[in-house]
Amino acid sequence: ATLEPGEPATTAGFEAGGSVWFSWEAPATGTFSLRLTAGWDAQLAIFTGEEVGALTVLDESDPQDGEGDAVVTLAAEDGASYRVRVTGFSLHRGTFALDWSIHPVFQKMYTFEASAGRMPLGCLVQGADGNFYGATAIGGATDNGTLFKMTPDGVMTTLVEFSAKGGPNKGGAFGGVTLVQCRDGEFYGTTGIIGEIPGTIFKVTPEGVFTTLVEFAGGENPLSALVQGSDGDFYGTTSDGDEDDHGTIFSMTPAGVLTTLLEFTGTEGPNLGSSPEAALVQGSDGNFYGTTSFGGADDQGTIFRMTPEGALTTLFEFGGSEGDNNGSNPQAALVQGNDGDFYGTTYVGGIGYG
Repeated sequence: ATLEPGEPATTAGFEAGGSVWFSWEAPATGTFSLRLTAGWDAQLAIFTGEEVGALTVLDESDPQDGEGDAVVTLAAEDGASYRVRVTGFSLHRGTFALDWSIHPVFQKMYTFEASAGRMPLGCLVQGADGNFYGATAIGGATDNGTLFKMTPDGVMTTLVEFSAKGGPNKGGAFGGVTLVQCRDGEFYGTTGIIGEIPGTIFKVTPEGVFTTLVEFAGGENPLSALVQGSDGDFYGTTSDGDEDDHGTIFSMTPAGVLTTLLEFTGTEGPNLGSSPEAALVQGSDGNFYGTTSFGGADDQGTIFRMTPEGALTTLFEFGGSEGDNNGSNPQAALVQGNDGDFYGTTYVGGIGYG
């Protein structure tokens, strides 16, 4: 089509030929990109306004690449209408496609208050009910941290106030808290050691009914999240607390009966590794895979496989920045890819940056 009378004669400062117009209604509030794809020298612009002679241009693009891959960006408001124009430079014409995408927009959901908890730590977990669950390091009646629930609209509810060594909600959040929702709909988690407050394993319902399942008595420090195995039991690690303080792997029934499956032996011995800090992952073969931050021949960490019965196989020993530059001190959980292999990271090593 040819340009209408009063229509802008240029796009991004370049001559505009025939035009095609669209009306576009934003489906949400946020920053959007509209992308034009064409095999010819196409141009793209977006406007506000109701009349062709009284438009306000918001963004326009003519890449002058002969291929018409033009992009415009705007801060749109939910339900607002915008005018989109596709033109060709000079006499260029042809078929084209338009696509839009939304960019993430930062929005503050909640500001913590001292009495309800402060210094939130760890990741939020979205429950099956759509709400978000998390923890604060301090706050609550005894200042030992809290567990909370927040709706997607930012309505906050304090579910649990930790009570240190005594009281109904044993544990202290400042030593670290993990949280995961399991198949029964309840949340299971751990608290790490903080001062004289021992590490614990607990469960809590979405309504805030709290149960201490395990209170470690030997200095064990459960830093990683639990994983529920295909047998229904839970599996996890402690970073120290065994005879040589190299850490352990344990299993626990849903009722809280805990069994130590193995103790790591550091740089030598049958169970190489020390200080497991990341969660285990159950592979498609039914075995559990994980990492230790230290141990192995060079004391730079390991990757291991463990059967549900606790038989460990060391798969890899890290060597730090020497030799093959294969890294050291893995601290994050492994991920099994679609190809069946496992992927992970090291905190340091390589050329010095992990």
